[in-house]
Amino acid sequence: MPRTQPEHAGFSAPPAGFAFENWDEILGHKAQIQQVVASRYMPLGNMTNMSDEERDMIAAWEE
Repeated sequence: MPRTQPEHAGFSAPPAGFAFENWDEILGHKAQIQQVVASRYMPLGNMTNMSDEERDMIAAWEE
């Protein structure tokens, strides 16, 4: 079942309308994901404690 309701209590809908429920959705937004992770905008407030190494891995992500 798709998670259209965010798990975080502070959100009533997926941020920017993106739920990323499958690889097609993720790959369709690859460049945007790389951009917001590199800029440190996401994950929001770094609530998942994403490391610099993880950010580098996303930046280098190839299909």
